[in-house]
Amino acid sequence: MLRQMREAMQLATPVLVLTARSALEDKSLGFSGGADDYLVKPFALEEVVMRARALLRRSKQLSDTAFVLSHGPLRYVVAQQLVTVDGREVRLPRKSLMVLELLMRYAGRVVSRQRLEDYLWQGEPPSAEALRGQLHLLRKALNVHGYDGIETVHNIGWRLASPDR
Repeated sequence: MLRQMREAMQLATPVLVLTARSALEDKSLGFSGGADDYLVKPFALEEVVMRARALLRRSKQLSDTAFVLSHGPLRYVVAQQLVTVDGREVRLPRKSLMVLELLMRYAGRVVSRQRLEDYLWQGEPPSAEALRGQLHLLRKALNVHGYDGIETVHNIGWRLASPDR
């Protein structure tokens, strides 16, 4: 499951596996599946805290420089929440930024209404027009900078168009 999440969403969140499974084969599966660290029970809570802090410290160093989503002229520096089109900064409200991030993570693939709503509102049902409103704000902000690459796929969802269209 972790491997699939990392591949599908370009997930960069550090993962510490806490388990009772101590066999080398289990550890190998954990690390090859995308875990950053692996701790076998019994363990002291202080050790979990130390390992978690170390993982967060390393991930912060990486995220400050490494996690950038790009699609044609569109670029999103996740750690700084900085969006640019052809190098010009685009200011977006938080929810519109979240829509853009998910579309960029799945660039070229259709992202369903349900997936976007779950990502934005995490299970809390939004009003019927809330998502459309965020998409409108996003499109409007990007269009000002000459980007019109968000496609509606009728009755399915939205996607970022191929950058060469």
